[in-house]
Amino acid sequence: MRWLPLLFVLSLTATASAQTCEAPLNVRDWSRADAHALAASDWDAASLDRLARYLSRAGRTEAEKTRAAFRWVAAHIAYDVDAPVSHARPNQSADSTLARREGVCEGYSRLLVSLLERMGVESRFVGGWGLSPGEAAISPDGLHAWVAARVDGHWVLMDPTWAAGIVQRDRFSFRFNGQWFASPPDWFARRHIPEDERWQLLDSPLSLEDAVARRVPAAQCRTTPAETARRHSTATTVRAAGDGPAWREVDGIRYRIHAPGDSHALPPRSRVSVRVEAPGAHAVAVFDGSILATSLRSAGDQWSGQARVGAHPLRIGIQSVPGGPWRIVASWAVAAAR
Repeated sequence: MRWLPLLFVLSLTATASAQTCEAPLNVRDWSRADAHALAASDWDAASLDRLARYLSRAGRTEAEKTRAAFRWVAAHIAYDVDAPVSHARPNQSADSTLARREGVCEGYSRLLVSLLERMGVESRFVGGWGLSPGEAAISPDGLHAWVAARVDGHWVLMDPTWAAGIVQRDRFSFRFNGQWFASPPDWFARRHIPEDERWQLLDSPLSLEDAVARRVPAAQCRTTPAETARRHSTATTVRAAGDGPAWREVDGIRYRIHAPGDSHALPPRSRVSVRVEAPGAHAVAVFDGSILATSLRSAGDQWSGQARVGAHPLRIGIQSVPGGPWRIVASWAVAAAR
C-alpha cells in the first residue's frame, strides 16, 4: 500500500499544475461552450431568467458560463444600424434588447451583464470611447460600451458588439470575432478607453492621448458595427494636452487653443477661462469627461467662455457642421483633491 501516498502526491501536483498553468481565457478551446450556446432554442431564450438558466448548463466553471453567454449574445443580437442616427433610439435595456434581438453597444452590453449576474458571475457595464482603426481623434458621438466580468477570481474585458459581426453599406452581417472575448487588457486598451480608467485593468492606465497614439493600424483591424455606424468623418490631427497655440486641423477646420494654456492638471471645482480660435467651425464646446458641459460663445473666429472643472478631465470639442460629430481636440487632467 506504499504507492498510495505517492499517488496522492502526484494527484496534488497535477492539480496544482493545472491551476497555475491554465491557458488564458482568450486562447482556450471553447467549442463545447459555444456549441451549447448556439443550440439554444427560442423557448430557451424566451426570457432573461430562462436563457440564463440554459446558458448556466454550458459547464461547471464561471469561465464556461461566461463564454456561453458572450457567444449567445454575439450570435443572436443584430446591430441596429439605424439607431445611431435616429432621433428616437429604441430602448437599450436588457429586456428590450432580448425581445427585439437588436441593439447598439449599450443594448449588447446591458444584456450580457444581466445574463451574467443571473448566472452568478459578477460583472460591470463599462462606458467610454471606442477608437476606430487609424482614427486620430476620439469624438463624443463615438461613445461605446462593453463589459467587465470577474471570472474565476480574475477581472476580464469583453466586447460583445464588436464580436457580433460587421456593417457594410449600412447592412449588418453576423460574423463572429472571438478576439473580443477576454482580450489581454493592454491590447484591449488600444481600442477601448473607459471613462473610469480603473476598467483598463492596467497597472499604469493609459491617458486618452496615449491610447490614441497606440491605436491599432487600420490594416490590422476588421471594420466593426460600432465603428462603421459612427464614422461620419475622419480627423487628420490630434492635439495633445499641453501644446502651445500652434495651428492644428480637424475635419477641415483649422484651430488653435489660447486658454486654458499649458497647465498639466486643473484644480478640481475651479472655474477656468477657455478661448479657442477656430475659423469656420459650427460650434465649440467644453466637455466634462464625455458630457457636454459648456457651449462656447462665438465672436467672429473666436470662441470663449467659462468652464467649471468637474471630476472628469476637461476636454474641448469642435463640431464642423450642424449635426456632425464632435471631435475632442484637447484634454486636461484634474489635479488630485487635497
